[in-house]
Amino acid sequence: MAAAWTVVLVTLVLGLAVAGPVPTSKPTTTGKGCHIGRFKSLSPQELASFKKARDALEESLKLKNWSCSSPVFPGNWDLRLLQVRERPVALEA
Repeated sequence: MAAAWTVVLVTLVLGLAVAGPVPTSKPTTTGKGCHIGRFKSLSPQELASFKKARDALEESLKLKNWSCSSPVFPGNWDLRLLQVRERPVALEA
């Protein structure tokens, strides 16, 4: 008798748990239709922070004698120096 009630209860719960349609995501803009004028300008405080960060980055790159042709990660990587669980991730990259 308990098994019958369990079957009825499970059937009832599964019948009520019907999933609705999943909305599809659409890209908001295409590459060609994106214009910079669509975005709001930065506030004066945000603009000052951005300029300060940009200047600090440029200054640090000057001190390191870095150029655009320099490799981002200099030197060769040795997979044996990585932990075993990190090796597949490094190989995929």
